[in-house]
Amino acid sequence: MRDKILKLKQNHPDWGYARIAKEAGVGKWMAAYYLSPTRKRALQAQTRRRRLRIPLHQRVARFKMKKQMRDKADLFQRRNGSKAGIRNSSFTYKDVLAKFGDAPVCYLTGVAVDWQRPETFVFDHVVPATRGGENCLENLGLLSPLANKMKSDLTVQEFLTVCQQVLQHYGFTVTAPWQNSNAPVSKTECG
Repeated sequence: MRDKILKLKQNHPDWGYARIAKEAGVGKWMAAYYLSPTRKRALQAQTRRRRLRIPLHQRVARFKMKKQMRDKADLFQRRNGSKAGIRNSSFTYKDVLAKFGDAPVCYLTGVAVDWQRPETFVFDHVVPATRGGENCLENLGLLSPLANKMKSDLTVQEFLTVCQQVLQHYGFTVTAPWQNSNAPVSKTECG
């Protein structure tokens, strides 16, 4: 559509938005959007402002992926992700939003998570279920899908140690403050 509008304007520079819109079979606003860079920027800024005015809890309550978010929370609470598994914890997607707030990030990579795009994150057991980690909110972490695949069933400390080894193998010098910590990552206790 965009190319058709731009081509019409190129071939007929004296035509206005209304005439181009009629010939292209689109609304006048669409022709204006593609032909006027200032109008396009103004519409994008207006959309951003409108989104910022809506608090997160209202956006999340209305967004189309609410069911997927509920499903992710429900699936996490079942041992090893099995749909037939026993659910031994009870929290809702609202509890998850309260825990991670308005600007959630992957706890391993620091990459931003977009609540409105569930494909950008997965729920992870910080202490893996295979290592005795509970299916509770306290043991819930947000990860990017790639980081989740890489971590697999390692603890955070084990994962960081493997990352350190890989980096050192390729000639990087790595300072590992987590190894000096007196409080190693351990089994998460759920209340």
